[in-house]
Amino acid sequence: MAGLNSDSRARVLRSPTTGLVAAGGLLLALVWGVLLWDFQRHADFDYADNRREVESVTQLGAHALLSTVRAIDLMLLDLREHWQLDPGDFDRKVRLRQTDARIGLPFAISVIGPDGRVAYSSANPAATGTDLTDQPYVSAYRDDTTYGDLTIIRPREGPLSERRTIQFARPLRTPEDPFAGAIVFSVTPGDFMQVVRSVHFQENTLVTVIRDDGVILARTVGREVPASDATPPFDDARAAVSASPPLFATPSQLGLSESGFSRIRSPVDQIERLSSWRKLTPYPVTLIVGEPASLIDEEISRLRLRYLFVGGLGSLLLLVALYWRLLTHRARERAAIAQREHLAQLSRGAAELRASRQQMRELAAHQMVLKEEERKRIAQEIHDELGQRLTVLRMDIAMLPRAVRADPAGLLPGQVAELKASLDSIVAIVRDIAGRLRPATLDVSLEAAAEGLVEEFRASLGIPCELDNRLPSGLALDDKLATAAFRIIQESLTNVARHADATRLRVVLAMKDGSLHMQVHDDGRGLDLESGHPNPSFGLSGMRERAAMLGGKVEITSKPGEGTTVDARIPVDNATAAGGTRAENLAADEVQS
Repeated sequence: MAGLNSDSRARVLRSPTTGLVAAGGLLLALVWGVLLWDFQRHADFDYADNRREVESVTQLGAHALLSTVRAIDLMLLDLREHWQLDPGDFDRKVRLRQTDARIGLPFAISVIGPDGRVAYSSANPAATGTDLTDQPYVSAYRDDTTYGDLTIIRPREGPLSERRTIQFARPLRTPEDPFAGAIVFSVTPGDFMQVVRSVHFQENTLVTVIRDDGVILARTVGREVPASDATPPFDDARAAVSASPPLFATPSQLGLSESGFSRIRSPVDQIERLSSWRKLTPYPVTLIVGEPASLIDEEISRLRLRYLFVGGLGSLLLLVALYWRLLTHRARERAAIAQREHLAQLSRGAAELRASRQQMRELAAHQMVLKEEERKRIAQEIHDELGQRLTVLRMDIAMLPRAVRADPAGLLPGQVAELKASLDSIVAIVRDIAGRLRPATLDVSLEAAAEGLVEEFRASLGIPCELDNRLPSGLALDDKLATAAFRIIQESLTNVARHADATRLRVVLAMKDGSLHMQVHDDGRGLDLESGHPNPSFGLSGMRERAAMLGGKVEITSKPGEGTTVDARIPVDNATAAGGTRAENLAADEVQS
């Protein structure tokens, strides 16, 4: 790796800056995304908590209001029966009811006769005989004699009282007269709203009671009223309910259910509120409780400011940390550049060392070739020169007895026999030396040389030794390849004889995928290849070098107590491997199995 110039160094220093800026931007986006998610979660929680609180007080208020309206209705039914049975005792009955704690409200009872005039008034007895035919419930009951439900009249000032009152009315009917008048329960809006007094509404909570047609019956800002106050502060309710009361869009008119929660703008003061409502079934009355939406909006705004402050502070700290990280990263990059230059120098040295080792390997391979050529030459000389001369000498000696038959002592034949034996021994030794340097059968074929080697091994060790020759017939191998293959087999057998302590040996020769495969397997003591110790045999290294010299490789598989297998593969030129493609594939498959 070459050293870095000035332009390369500048690029290296600039490249991490972009990455750090991008990482910082992503981190900032992640921080703000998490803050936005958490803010939304808190805002939704606050909104849901506010909704639960409003719905809870609405449910309590609706329950109290429904109980009161039901009690008023039952009282009217009871008093209607007493009026029809005993009008003379009716006033006493009314006074008893006014002191009864079941309703707990100051109220007045009026009875309207069939002629539309006041027949009885608990609030103003002097008003007896007053004409009330203009009252809406009188005309409604007279015109529709089948209508008998409870009627609730909007707050108004009447002739029986100077105060504005809400009136609850039921018709009086007899078998003889379908319209015998009406009985009326009157209560002021302020007193009526005392029904929800037990419910502690939050400050600025607006409590509104409306009819099904949207007419406001009572309306007040909820707050806790001391029990000692004789006149609760319902001034705003009085101001809101005028002679022509405003209409309120009911939930049914808005397409909503009889109970629910929504954000509604009041038609009275145009203030938007988070409102919860419940209809007082079966009566035509709905209770609406609303808290100003500005309260929860302000709370969420304060929460938003807190999150913005935290996010801004976190972003500032993150930017400072990013700047510090950038400075330290640049310092590290400068150090890394120096280190890369040093590593480049080391890499160049390592490349030179590898080239030197390759040269040494090539030199060793060359020396090995020279050694084999020298062995071959010596073997030929011993065989051709010394062997021939010794043979001639033996022939001459064999002729000698004929020439000396006249030997009187008779000793010459014995001496000649001894000379012949000595010469035979010399010839055998010469042949053995020649065979050890390079067997003559190797010039014939690798198969013949391997068979002779296996026979010699079987004779010397006395153990079963098998040669499985799967090479295609007529295969001609290069002299270098055949010699290397023979030496690998020879070294493997030598190692088995010296170290394996085997009882069986098997040698396989085969061709596969254009390579010569050799396998030598024994069932001896095996080797511990995983112990990490260097191989004690230089012969194994020699086998690897011979195979590597020809582009092949040697693999050794062994475990202690399970024997050893030596697999050698050497590529064979296509021209030298002609003949027997099917045979070589079949043989190679058997080797692999």
